[in-house]
Amino acid sequence: MRVYSDGILEYSQWKEELFWQDDEQEKIARAFQDDRGKVDPHVEGLVYQDPDNIHVIRKTDRYTFPEITLLQELLARTPNGEQLSVEPLAAVVQNMFSDAPEKERQALEIIYSDLLALAPQATRKQLSSCLRLRTVLGWRVNEEIFARTGVLLGSGMKQNKTKEQLFAGTLDIRLFTQDDAQYYYSGPCGQSLQQSLARACCIRKVTATGGQPQFAEYLPLMEVDFVRASAWTVLPFPFKYLREWKPQ
Repeated sequence: MRVYSDGILEYSQWKEELFWQDDEQEKIARAFQDDRGKVDPHVEGLVYQDPDNIHVIRKTDRYTFPEITLLQELLARTPNGEQLSVEPLAAVVQNMFSDAPEKERQALEIIYSDLLALAPQATRKQLSSCLRLRTVLGWRVNEEIFARTGVLLGSGMKQNKTKEQLFAGTLDIRLFTQDDAQYYYSGPCGQSLQQSLARACCIRKVTATGGQPQFAEYLPLMEVDFVRASAWTVLPFPFKYLREWKPQ
């Protein structure tokens, strides 16, 4: 399939020949082969602008995972059903009154009042609800409580900083170079992490028939969400149309 700058897609097909009459077709066929001249079953596809420098995408048996140990520690520290004493937590909020501007102080007073209504003890989930952790102020209160008491009410798992620390190996598209090849993986969009955690991502290897691969320029072709719901596609999106195309 040829993709033109105006969006036109042009399809063609041919059968393998013993003696190729077309140099480009011969180079394509060769790119699908392993070192022994056999068809390489790991090759998922080819992309190129110059037939003398074809980028070969291979699926590997390597996978990325979230930072399981850190994730386990964070979840162990923030169980929703744990009962906590409310008074020391409310005291931290009260101490924030003096330095807060008027509008922010009013919001803090509401949080303080809601916490006292739960006294003397409440579950971590109930306390988190009082803080309204989805707001900037609520998260600041959460951090202040943690700094002064060691109690972490909300895990912050969906905050950008924490997501990067825990799920960098499973979110979005990442590319790295090793030896004469480039490797990439593609996972769920970072902003789509809601109720479920990212799964492991398969690492794919990219080599080039013309030397060092320059696969970064093809990454935007995977930044589409109409192939996989809430996740980037694992191959450049034109492959979707190529697979759906049925020659007449």
